[in-house]
Amino acid sequence: MLVELGEFVNETKCFKFWSKKTPNREKVLEEYADCITMALVFFNFFDLKIEDAYSHIESKNVCDIINHLFTLSTFLMK
Repeated sequence: MLVELGEFVNETKCFKFWSKKTPNREKVLEEYADCITMALVFFNFFDLKIEDAYSHIESKNVCDIINHLFTLSTFLMK
């Protein structure tokens, strides 16, 4: 999950403030789909309900949201 999330974040280029490259929409969507698929695999494997694992973050800052996702994924890993 962490690898897929990292690949998604890398494709969005949201944290690469120094880069002039714009994200490739198709690649971003592909990585997003990989993240959703991996999350669903874990939900199935651990017999979890999506409603039980819901976690909300108030921030609209993309980096805050990404950090929250990494935190949740790390928790799942442990």
